[in-house]
Amino acid sequence: MMANPFRRHPLTRYEWAWDRVATGSGCHLDVGCDAGVLVAALHEGTSRAVVGVDVDRSLLLRLRDRLPDGHAVQVGPLDPLPFADATFTTATVLEVAEHVPDERALLAEVARVLAPGGRLLLSVPAAHAFSFLDPDNARLRWPVLYRLAWRIRRRDSARRPGTAGQRAGTAGQRAVAGPVGNGITERAEHTNFEPAAIAALIESVGLRLDREEGSGLFFRWLQIPALLLPGAAGRLAERLMVADAHLFAGPPGTGLTRRANLFVTAIKDHAQPARP
Repeated sequence: MMANPFRRHPLTRYEWAWDRVATGSGCHLDVGCDAGVLVAALHEGTSRAVVGVDVDRSLLLRLRDRLPDGHAVQVGPLDPLPFADATFTTATVLEVAEHVPDERALLAEVARVLAPGGRLLLSVPAAHAFSFLDPDNARLRWPVLYRLAWRIRRRDSARRPGTAGQRAGTAGQRAVAGPVGNGITERAEHTNFEPAAIAALIESVGLRLDREEGSGLFFRWLQIPALLLPGAAGRLAERLMVADAHLFAGPPGTGLTRRANLFVTAIKDHAQPARP
């Protein structure tokens, strides 16, 4: 197995998830896989079978172009997952629950397709002092400005040289081809979650909370210039995001020290009753 390819990735969720699923066995499910950053890395760097699902067909086509023999499945925002019960030993749901119309229904479906003993790796934005800077809410409030910023960012990304491995390491802000990816799906606002609310949500779908962690303190302040600024300035902001995530990592924190990103590990201890 190759070393974690996301050590310098500006979005720490990929680094965190890789460390917890890359050495596992059985089939892995990535829900809301986007353009397949994690799916492709696991497929190419481990022996695990990996399936990615997303609502956006254009993003799944990008993944299929990169991995012709990989699995990429389109699922509607309100559709059940098209897999049998107890299919997967691990599942990642990274920055997805805050976008979907019903996060509990989503996690209940993930719990259903997890095998007994399986693990869910969930990441969500945490409610913290700087949540008001969440750029995903700008998608709703200033859509024209948001699309303009993405076009500038994409042009800068297209001009950047580098090997495939180097691009994978910095794919966080550039993994999405415009505002279609990581989108708000039938939701009025991008949600930032309290750790206690996520713990209750996990338990409500029959999973056992194993651990809550967090990363980043100034993530939101740095994410905005990383998204908006082209060239060297944007790349500097991304490097600062990495430094912030590694410096402020650990328990979710409280008050002003609340981490910006919340990472949750949950376990399915028992088989769930068959559905009627």
